[in-house]
Amino acid sequence: MMFTRFIKKSVWLIFLIPSVLFGFEDSVEVGQFVIQRQHLQTVVRHLQTNQTDFLSNKSGEVKLLNFEKKQELLDIWQAVAEYTIALEALSQSKEGYYFFKQKERSKDFYLHFTSMSSAYHFALDFIDVIEKDDSLRKILDQSNEDLGLGDGAYKKFKRHFLDVTLATRYSALYLTYKTYEVRPPSIIQSIIDEDREQIVKYGKDKGVKMSFFNALDVVKSGTFKAWFPVQKGIANTMGSIKFWRNGQSLISIEDVHKVLPIMQPGDVLLERREWQATNIGIPGFWTHTAMFIGNEFERDAFFDDEQTTQWIKRQGIHSGRFSELLKRDYPSAFIKSTQQEEGFDIRVIESLAEGVIFTSLERSFAADSAAVLRPRLTKLERAKAIYNSFYFEGLPYDYNFDFLTDDALVCSELIVKSYLPRHDQKGIEFPLKLTAGRLLMPANQIGKLYSEQYQTDKQQFDLVVFLDGNESDKASYFSDEASFIKSWKRPKWHIIIAE
Repeated sequence: MMFTRFIKKSVWLIFLIPSVLFGFEDSVEVGQFVIQRQHLQTVVRHLQTNQTDFLSNKSGEVKLLNFEKKQELLDIWQAVAEYTIALEALSQSKEGYYFFKQKERSKDFYLHFTSMSSAYHFALDFIDVIEKDDSLRKILDQSNEDLGLGDGAYKKFKRHFLDVTLATRYSALYLTYKTYEVRPPSIIQSIIDEDREQIVKYGKDKGVKMSFFNALDVVKSGTFKAWFPVQKGIANTMGSIKFWRNGQSLISIEDVHKVLPIMQPGDVLLERREWQATNIGIPGFWTHTAMFIGNEFERDAFFDDEQTTQWIKRQGIHSGRFSELLKRDYPSAFIKSTQQEEGFDIRVIESLAEGVIFTSLERSFAADSAAVLRPRLTKLERAKAIYNSFYFEGLPYDYNFDFLTDDALVCSELIVKSYLPRHDQKGIEFPLKLTAGRLLMPANQIGKLYSEQYQTDKQQFDLVVFLDGNESDKASYFSDEASFIKSWKRPKWHIIIAE
């Protein structure tokens, strides 16, 4: 989504806020909040700016949206729902701030208040547009399996954010903020002011008259009820999900070492981590993708075929060794790719929050579900993709999700651009989709692509292995192709859906 230069800088600066501002040491949660809020704002602003594309005209004639516009509206709704879930879950997880000591209390209070007020603000903006057209409400109230949105989800969303109870709680929190002993940094202050202006504009803050002590009673007396999509009912404990099974994955080291012998350089990895905050904003079941590149010796052995060695020699490497080509053209990246991480060989390149990095398979595959897909390409084509990927090493993570630029990359962007078809490279055709005014291809689209192309002349991948996590057993199991083909359709929050 389109960050301004100011917002981009603000997002990074928030991670560096000195602890003295809040009296706490860890400001990563504050940074995550700012990023999630900015994405929600961008999506809602896109809808507001382009609302005439979706609304019926003033004469009352109903506008029938074509497939592309209807899909765009559903993409916007899915993004709004997901970022709202993220903000309200964060707010819910911090609602007991008043029980903590001063050091933790100030940080948690502002996370609780601003997460709740931002979700409230942009939900009202979103509802304001949708309520102008009955046909839009009907579209959004249909089931959306990608996120787990059941029938009538929009109606519940609207009821939640127009409820006087939420307005009363907001008023109480705002009064608490006005009399709070610790002031927030300027970026949080500006967010509070912006949210306040819009909420008052919609008349949802009635300026309930209460004393500070009455306000605190309101905050303490009622547990904050966050909105969640309803499909068989979703656990209200979602606000705590990032603490569940923290640092533990369902895929074990033993599982990884069973998979390693059958993997080949150029394989594409799909991964999912259930209780990870960074899943927020990434649509679909599969939330991360990476590329297996093997270690130096595995690459040289695999790419020792005639076609590839001749190509390497034409690049001026007389030995025909792939490692020599990488070492000459990307010396810094090559050295990093030959090192170890916690005693394991580097074998994967991926884009994470810290940017495009090399890592071990043991670390990358420390997930809850994972799949290995093998491109139906020659060794030469896969060598070229790995060669391309080394060019991107060290670039920052693309919080802008902008596939049109190369100065920062999101995880799937690294795969798309490494395998991008060129005049001398067949590559892989990945379908980019326009969502809220930006081109992107979430990792889940790779799973969908496999499903759509399976057993057709357009099939571009073969499934090597599918490790499917089972939360009840706290383990992962080798599953079959039929299960993988359907995996991309799983609801985003399928693990916490109550049966």
